Amino acid sequence: MFRRTFTILTALLILVSTIAFLPQALGDVQKSFSDDVLVSGEDPLRLDQRNPAIAVAPDGNISVAWEEYDDHGSPSIYFAISDDGGATFSEKTIVNDSGEDQAEPKIAVNSTGVIFVTWVEAGSNGPDIMFAMSSDSGVSFHPAIEVAPFTEIQRNPDIAVSGEMVYIAWAQENGTDLDIMFARSMDGGLSFLPAFKADDCTTNATQNFPSVAAQDDLVFLAWLDSRDDTLMDIYGAWSNNSGESFSPNLKVNDGLTGYRQDQPDAAFHPSGEVTVVWQDDREGDLDIRASSSSGGGFLPSVRVDDASPGSDQSYPSVSVDSMANVSVVFRDERTGVPHIGWALSRDGGTSFSSSVRVDDEEESAYQGAPDVAIGANDTPMVVFEDHRGENWDILFSKMLNAPPFCEISSPGDGDTLVDWVTFRGNATDPDDNDSHLDVEVRLVRIDDYDSGWMSIEGNVNWSFDFNTSTVLNGQYRFEARSYDGRAYSNIVSITVTIENEIQLWPDLAFEGNITFSPTNFEMMKPMIISVEVTNLGNKTAKGVEVQFLRGNVEIGELELIPKIEPGETKTSFTSWNALQGLHTIKVILDPDDKIEELNENNNQIMEQIQVMPAGYYRSDLNISDADLSIVPTDLKEGDQAVITINVHNDGRVNASEVKVLLMLDGDEVANGTIEEIVVNETVSMSFNWTAEEGEHEIQVLLDPQNSTSELDETNNDASINVDVAEVGVIPGWYLWATVIAILVVGMVAVVVMRRRRG
Repeated sequence: MFRRTFTILTALLILVSTIAFLPQALGDVQKSFSDDVLVSGEDPLRLDQRNPAIAVAPDGNISVAWEEYDDHGSPSIYFAISDDGGATFSEKTIVNDSGEDQAEPKIAVNSTGVIFVTWVEAGSNGPDIMFAMSSDSGVSFHPAIEVAPFTEIQRNPDIAVSGEMVYIAWAQENGTDLDIMFARSMDGGLSFLPAFKADDCTTNATQNFPSVAAQDDLVFLAWLDSRDDTLMDIYGAWSNNSGESFSPNLKVNDGLTGYRQDQPDAAFHPSGEVTVVWQDDREGDLDIRASSSSGGGFLPSVRVDDASPGSDQSYPSVSVDSMANVSVVFRDERTGVPHIGWALSRDGGTSFSSSVRVDDEEESAYQGAPDVAIGANDTPMVVFEDHRGENWDILFSKMLNAPPFCEISSPGDGDTLVDWVTFRGNATDPDDNDSHLDVEVRLVRIDDYDSGWMSIEGNVNWSFDFNTSTVLNGQYRFEARSYDGRAYSNIVSITVTIENEIQLWPDLAFEGNITFSPTNFEMMKPMIISVEVTNLGNKTAKGVEVQFLRGNVEIGELELIPKIEPGETKTSFTSWNALQGLHTIKVILDPDDKIEELNENNNQIMEQIQVMPAGYYRSDLNISDADLSIVPTDLKEGDQAVITINVHNDGRVNASEVKVLLMLDGDEVANGTIEEIVVNETVSMSFNWTAEEGEHEIQVLLDPQNSTSELDETNNDASINVDVAEVGVIPGWYLWATVIAILVVGMVAVVVMRRRRG
């Protein structure tokens, strides 16, 4: 395993890197978003505030609507506005004081700053879709109007505006299921044209949770649809005539069945394309996925969040800025408690940055129902519900630090590489912090190999020299990303093929961890330490030396494995008389670098163990007088009695083959064996005995020959005394009791007779 001249660089690349920069955890203390701001202020008469919605006017004013519950538990729609970039918000205003229950608000603002709000309101015929607007920055709202009077239930509205056009979509019951309904206003919200069914489903399928987006004359609808799969898909439809009609419906999500998609949201790009996001359970947990339109259809979806398996991400909201950067917020449960996460795509929704934490809550309170809008200077602005106080509140936060940008300029995607190659690219930070940029790269073989992330030289203009002959031929993905101290960029990648002359290399590695026998470590107790050694390379490894160490002190001599074929695994072991204390046990393959390998950085493994004092791991058999019982308790000569004993193990290891002696007046009358007594458990044993007249001592002895090594040898016996009566003999106490009873009766009789004579 001698070093070649380029090994230092190669070792860095091959390393599943201990210096690799891990993606930013959602809970990082370095925030990319501002401190949270309470939108509504304190109100002792209110209860919860839920389901916020946000919109930003061209002048930068931030409008927020939400549902708020009074002290009777009835919800109404409230509104507040900020004219200082979200530092403070106005006093809240009720949008429509109808006295009816109101919920599910959505909000939009047009180019002149007119504010439009829609919601669901309880009506005489069931929930209706209501609408109100404000032309004075929310100081007051025009009288609310019913968008589409109907006798069936209406729910889940959404709203979008473009110029003087106002578009509202909702789900409506049709007797057996739900349809997507659509209405538009051509006069800035003063009135609405008759509503019509926007989905083209003709079966008894359900459509729900519509999202509407608008730009110029284009309108796009996305919704939840069960026509193909009862677990639901995401469907959509286009309008290129300001919502007068819609195209045939198309499926937005990938063609998977048997998985549930839910909670869609859509936003237009400046180019007229659309990105749709939703929650998706195809990977087992709920994740956020996105798909962008292209040529009238939709591209394969991509994962938005970067959470590890085992947690849910849900309730996404999407918005797109003037540079076509896609912002997505969502509820993120990777820490075990729902917080608000955010991710950014700078390539039209093809890939997303690492997730960034939005809220600043440091305890274990819940956040949820996020909504995002793009504000001044293309700044993402987020509202969400928060339960860190006694009630749910509406909070606001905006981005302070935009993730950096990274790209690969050469080699080209699909190129074939040989020998040495230089990867080049550039990175920038929109916050003008280029001097703080770090660039990291990794090489990933399509089937299994991953070098791990490595920090490289250069930031704005970066390069990385690599000798391709140090890895096996095949197809690889070269990835790069930049980091500005707070957030990562999108991961950018190219696919390359490495085709060098075939070279044969062994690659020694460990399969699994170090194993120890026994597993209870005790001073001076012989221990077997073993490892499984495998050859991941394509050439036989001969004369493989294995070194076992305690810290830096060698245990025994070098162990030798004569040869390991490619793909073969062999065992190596040594013995050690353990010393008391905390030890780091290390195993090194080929410690003197005699074998030249493909990967020089997977030849060491270590594990920490604690060796206890001699005699520490012992059982402790325990029995007391209270653990002995006999049935029946009133014994007569010849009775068949059952003597039951309870034996405890208060030690640190299980006890096995425990001998038990039953003694009667010092003589053994029975014995038995308990196969095993687990630590901290009790085992019962019973003996039969034919009672003999007289007083007796019944004694139990545990482990009489001291075959079991114990922590305490003084608690292994117990005894009780029993008195067995002779058959046919009247006990003396019985005679005395009879005499006393006769005397008492006689005295009572004399007293009664005297009273009668008197």
